[in-house]
Amino acid sequence: MPAGVFKTRYEDEISFMKYPIHKICLAILILFLITYPLFVSNNPYYVGFAVKIAVFFMAAIGLNMLTGLAGQISLGHAAFLAIGAYTVAYLSNNIGIIGSEMVIALPIAGLIALITGLIIGIPSLRVKRLYLALTTLVFQCAVLYVISNPKWERVLGGGWGLSVSEPAIFGIKVPSEFRDLVFYYFTVTLAFALAILASNISRSMIGRAWKAIRDRDIAAEVLGINLFKYKLLAFMVSAFYAAIAGGIWAYYQGHVSPEDFDLLLSIDFVAIILIGGLGRIVWGSLLGTFIVVSVPEIISIWVLPILQEINPVYAGILPPVKEVIFGILIAAFLLYESKGLVELLRKIKEYFRLWPFQY
Repeated sequence: MPAGVFKTRYEDEISFMKYPIHKICLAILILFLITYPLFVSNNPYYVGFAVKIAVFFMAAIGLNMLTGLAGQISLGHAAFLAIGAYTVAYLSNNIGIIGSEMVIALPIAGLIALITGLIIGIPSLRVKRLYLALTTLVFQCAVLYVISNPKWERVLGGGWGLSVSEPAIFGIKVPSEFRDLVFYYFTVTLAFALAILASNISRSMIGRAWKAIRDRDIAAEVLGINLFKYKLLAFMVSAFYAAIAGGIWAYYQGHVSPEDFDLLLSIDFVAIILIGGLGRIVWGSLLGTFIVVSVPEIISIWVLPILQEINPVYAGILPPVKEVIFGILIAAFLLYESKGLVELLRKIKEYFRLWPFQY
């Protein structure tokens, strides 16, 4: 008799969760996320580490939709995080209640970044690939120049940056003793919701139009897809996701400065989507984020102490080692598995599913 999961309706084929195992894994994941702080309650560092992963995950989803789905290369993703973070910082210092209320300030930051993304996306109709990457690189440098310029020090803090007041959620101030816990559940819940939204966008008419533009923009235009509209939309959505992540990070850190959003951060996000998997919006972004965020932590916690015992000179080795490792990882995936970790794991799963047969 036939065995397996068979679909008899089109709705089942395009559903968000196609197989029963997906529902089981999702339930296990939700249970893990809810109980995670209980396992690390004695060490707030690990709660903060999870918050950082959730923030980077949200921003990586935005870049993966822009580059992985729509095929628009960007080297200025950190600039949109800076826009979100500085918007939140400015509102918290000057607008009072609105600035301290996260559920109000974050959408405002996202809206401002969305408008900026609309403007930055305009050149995408004329330039492609490397030239578009250089255009976004100019935008990255321009944002860094503005937020660090002494002429704007009264508004943006210059090189010192801006402090961010203690946030509130629905009018309730976040207690200092539960600050990490509140931020963890708020950030993880928001990241989970934005991931589901992005997954549904990728399977909608918008997502299919982005994929057509990515694969062959001329053919997509012949089919009636408005290239200008959908390219701008990709930049806007990507900027919105990045600004939300930047705003949450500003609230969590309590301070923002230009060095938090340099070009290396944009390179980190490119590394995330390349290592995780271009176009794999949720799992590719999540796996890539975990690798990119974890590698520096592993080096600083486990590797550097061993090296320092050998020779104290190795105390400042973290930044070079981090960049070298990322470069090696990106080169390895581009050469041997261009579709990233998600595709590599799929091949491993298929190997064990078919083993010991070779077909």
